[in-house]
Amino acid sequence: MQVQWGYVVSTLIFRFAAIFVVLGSLVILMQINGAIVSRVEKWRERRRSPVSPAPAAPDAAGPTPAAEASSDEPAPATLAAIGLALSLSASRQVRVASATAHGDGSTSWQMAGRLRQFDSRSPR
Repeated sequence: MQVQWGYVVSTLIFRFAAIFVVLGSLVILMQINGAIVSRVEKWRERRRSPVSPAPAAPDAAGPTPAAEASSDEPAPATLAAIGLALSLSASRQVRVASATAHGDGSTSWQMAGRLRQFDSRSPR
């Protein structure tokens, strides 16, 4: 059986180009859809509140503690304290081996004892 290489190459090139045509049309349709949705949302927002309130003047003294407490993100010092507490609690946990016998014939109790000795000798 003879392979018609011209047909194979032309089919591959056509399919390669067709993929980009389909993807390009999808991108264009998504851009149009996004523009329509954003215009509808702006129109709904204008219809709900025709008069926008004047923005409040920023306080010269900085944000108040109540404003900081209402923030969704915790303060960096709080995040640092949480991270430190987690690392300290994780380093003090006692490791217990599984209940199955190990390859060298030792039981889980023997392995747990070895791990505790290893932990007591390792520097912290």
